[in-house]
Amino acid sequence: MSLLTIGYLPDLLQYCLDKQLVIKSLIVTDPEFLDPKILPQAVKDQYLKKYQSLSQQLLEVQLVNDYNASDPNNHAIVVKEHIEMCMNILSTATADDAQQQYQALAKHCQKWDQIYGYDARKLYPELSMIWDQYDY
Repeated sequence: MSLLTIGYLPDLLQYCLDKQLVIKSLIVTDPEFLDPKILPQAVKDQYLKKYQSLSQQLLEVQLVNDYNASDPNNHAIVVKEHIEMCMNILSTATADDAQQQYQALAKHCQKWDQIYGYDARKLYPELSMIWDQYDY
């Protein structure tokens, strides 16, 4: 999961709960401009609400240290673990070099949009302050 996907992961996690599916993911930290830890605090707060809401469905699920994360019978534990991991990321302070990373993110998305015909402004409107600041 990356800065561009962490806000949309709750929908996938809900789907996994509904369909009793196991999910596996890693946190993108390289390149740094995709690390979710650099998100602006207002966006983190917005995303965090989604995870907190989803977490309410799993109050009775207990996280354990030793379980088979590939066993479909453990799908709720896997989902809860992902929720907790994302909530921890979204609760961290924004990195000091975030402004530099935002500039690199805007350049990356501009390039990506030209290649694939996307529009990051439409895909990620919650990041408009970054797009505006770096003339996206």
